[in-house]
Amino acid sequence: MHGPALDWRSGEGLRPLLARRYRYVAYSRRHHAPNTWPDDGRTYTIAQHVEDLAALIRALGVTKAHLVGVSLGGRIVAETVVAHPELVASAVISDSFTVLAVTPENQAVMQAFFAQAEPMRTSLAAGDATRAAQGLYEWESNAPGAWNVLDETHRREFIDNAATLLLAVADAGLERRPTCDTLARIPVPVLVLDETEIPLAVRLMNESLLACLPPSAEHARLANVGHFWYFDRPRGGAHVILRFVARHPL
Repeated sequence: MHGPALDWRSGEGLRPLLARRYRYVAYSRRHHAPNTWPDDGRTYTIAQHVEDLAALIRALGVTKAHLVGVSLGGRIVAETVVAHPELVASAVISDSFTVLAVTPENQAVMQAFFAQAEPMRTSLAAGDATRAAQGLYEWESNAPGAWNVLDETHRREFIDNAATLLLAVADAGLERRPTCDTLARIPVPVLVLDETEIPLAVRLMNESLLACLPPSAEHARLANVGHFWYFDRPRGGAHVILRFVARHPL
């Protein structure tokens, strides 16, 4: 499941690696390319994305599915597991921003991290979605100037979906996060996946999610790669995913 300003193409590096052993299905969320916009964005909500995913699983005719989601896609996967556990065999959730444990010890870290998103917010306020997508990529990459060296294929994907950022920052339910009590009752296997080259704030959020999940939840960390591991080093991520899924067969 893809994140903000992306679409089904974001996981193409994973496809040949995962499809050797499992049926691989990727799709673009509503409003994301190549889909036409079904409305003015009023249905672009976390709750609707969850129901769309549940409907897709049913339409595929499978009993249960192994889900993988990154960033906002990870948040949608987490909430799908909460809402429809009967459809999920296992879930891999990476950098999902699902839980924000803002304690006195890490509040300054969080504030500094979100302050780094100011170029993106400024561009969104000006209605410049393309520049906002650039700001999003550099913020999540934790690397100013990273856009300038991003390959053309992935840059085009961001540009094609830039306008969805305007919807994501509207009232899409982003702030109505699931509680720890809700996450603790998840009955399916979950793997929280993070990376060594992510900001401390993102690591704290991943750790907060892991702490809320049942004790059986697993954790893995990809070395020498950042948030866009599925762009940069999909083989390492695929290896971790395959090992996890193999431990939890349908």
